Amino acid sequence: MTTIKLKTPIEHDGKAIGSIEVGEPSVGAVREFTRATAGGEDAAAVLAGTLALLSFDCRIPVEVLERIKISDLTAISEALAPFMAAPTPASGGTGASSAQT
Repeated sequence: MTTIKLKTPIEHDGKAIGSIEVGEPSVGAVREFTRATAGGEDAAAVLAGTLALLSFDCRIPVEVLERIKISDLTAISEALAPFMAAPTPASGGTGASSAQT
């Protein structure tokens, strides 16, 4: 886990949030990222996906996360980057045997 200290704390449920813990995303968070970016890979789609992923794993509503400063979001994105490579199948196939006689 990496702790990202926010330059400007945000408020949620009457509490100040001064940092966000970022680590390997859960499967559910990746699903939310994928749903949010289904329309394309432009900057708006990636931003929506990143906010959806953070919201899922951090349990902070997107509307609250939207108040994070862009420099803080950049630091969060950099912490997430190693985990966001496209998955590749382990066997390179569909799971069915490819042997033919």
